[in-house]
Amino acid sequence: MASRAVKRFALDVNLVLDRAKGENFAIRLLKALQGQGYSFILPPTAFVELTLIAKTFEHPSKEIAITGLRSLKEWGIATCDLIPVGHGITELFARTLISRGLLPEEEFDDGLILAEASLMEVSGLLTSDTHLTGIDETTLKLVFEERDLPSVSVFHPRRLVQTLKKYRLG
Repeated sequence: MASRAVKRFALDVNLVLDRAKGENFAIRLLKALQGQGYSFILPPTAFVELTLIAKTFEHPSKEIAITGLRSLKEWGIATCDLIPVGHGITELFARTLISRGLLPEEEFDDGLILAEASLMEVSGLLTSDTHLTGIDETTLKLVFEERDLPSVSVFHPRRLVQTLKKYRLG
């Protein structure tokens, strides 16, 4: 599949929560990428997860999630939904990852987020979720190809900050 020239990253919930907590690495990363012309999008499943955290009375990250939801626009993070057929595609992709042992069954939403990112034509997914960052890149690319979806690279935010520092972009 041809590479895309789209300068957009999908974000997982954990990065939005880190930004809402004021974590320096999250602030620096988003600013550095915006300075390079990148935009950000929160996949539908990640948006739902963030909303559920904000609505859960006793969740330890409730207030942080509320801050994140209220600040998405200010931070330049867009949201979107998929057409119904897209939801079927994402479910099939997530089930494939689980059946291949690339994700545990309880991490079904992580598979949805990866597929949603692919359908949104992003440069990559920023997440510190070890279930996603731990998937072998070559194997993941093969699953994307098999499902006829554009491949999405997974980037760990802290590691990407270190890379940007190395090349003096952040």
